[in-house]
Amino acid sequence: MKILAVDDDPLILELLEATLKLNGDVQLTTAQSAIEAAELIANSASMFDCFLLDIVMPEVSGIELTQWIRKLPHYQSTPILMITAMSSKAHIDAAFRAGASDYVTKPLDQIEVTTRVLLAERQANAARQMRSKQALMKSAADMADDLARPTLAQPLPLDDVDGMIEY
Repeated sequence: MKILAVDDDPLILELLEATLKLNGDVQLTTAQSAIEAAELIANSASMFDCFLLDIVMPEVSGIELTQWIRKLPHYQSTPILMITAMSSKAHIDAAFRAGASDYVTKPLDQIEVTTRVLLAERQANAARQMRSKQALMKSAADMADDLARPTLAQPLPLDDVDGMIEY
């Protein structure tokens, strides 16, 4: 699972890295600001499967970054977990309105972080499977349209036209 973690506190990023390494197959990329994260997202060769974003950061908040991510067509259903020391309902509500999927409070609990990332991974896998099925359905529909459409080289029977001579 490819994860981008964004927090202005390097200690939190180290804790996340240590926690997620225990989780197995996790490819973690970190950024210390929303601006750095936006550059990583824009320049990444492959999509991220999950985002872990701090809510309160200098310059651009995690909530603003979440809104920007949600505007990108290929990240509309990607799990976004907010990491916050703010347990106030107003901050959490604002994060969910921006498009967050879940949140984790600081100080980080290893079991909670691992569990929520595993849930996010399941969500990401389900979304990936849905996109794959939708692409297959669109391809099949396009193929059916092509097969149903006659070409000019094919004879087209007009049975209900009086006086018509067949091809």
